[in-house]
Amino acid sequence: MEDVHILGWPQAVLHVSSSAPVIGFSVSLCDVAPDGTSHLVAKGMLNATRRESLSQPVPLTPGELYELDIQIDCTAWMFAEGHRVRLSIASADWPNVWPTPQAATNRVYWGPDHPSRLILPTVPARGSAVPPQFHPSARLVYPHSEATDPPVWRMSRDQLTGRTTVDIQWGTKWRVGATAVVERRSSSRCDVNPYDPSDAGARAEHVFRISRPNQMTEARADVAVQATATHFQVTRLL
Repeated sequence: MEDVHILGWPQAVLHVSSSAPVIGFSVSLCDVAPDGTSHLVAKGMLNATRRESLSQPVPLTPGELYELDIQIDCTAWMFAEGHRVRLSIASADWPNVWPTPQAATNRVYWGPDHPSRLILPTVPARGSAVPPQFHPSARLVYPHSEATDPPVWRMSRDQLTGRTTVDIQWGTKWRVGATAVVERRSSSRCDVNPYDPSDAGARAEHVFRISRPNQMTEARADVAVQATATHFQVTRLL
């Protein structure tokens, strides 16, 4: 494959069926290098009950075939010669997207009668305008893992129940002037039962603190969400 340049919104058109009346489909557009390493380019997600309208959901009929038009996030990318384009399809993107309430068996169809396809917004390698000249950034970019207080993204699975938990923590601290220190701290814990996806919950807190000599000002937000098959229970914690 020669170099392929894309700019805009890729689109995945999938012909699918599911055993559940409510299910989502997540697609990830990836660039796979010759050595097998993969780089996420962009992704999209659609709850299939919103295939006709985002505000008026219509459940699926289990086993019936549907065409889904899934818009992938806007992106600009070059797939280099020798690289492959990969579209990964899943029915969950936890904890980025809340799980649909039922476990399901899903099928994706392709071929002349069911043309599932990926549409890429290709552009020429060079445009008609003179390209701008960008100066090097004055700031160095470091991986998060090299920070003095690196963020945490940890997944764990209970071997008895199968329950999966994701813990995320991050924080920053900087000085403003000679006497003030500003600090931000956020954390969240999301958990789900993969055998009963309706049993999912999340709790998050955010702290914003300004410290000065003999004075500290703090704002805090703390919320918990617990789901059932039909409802969300949102609790503001003090």
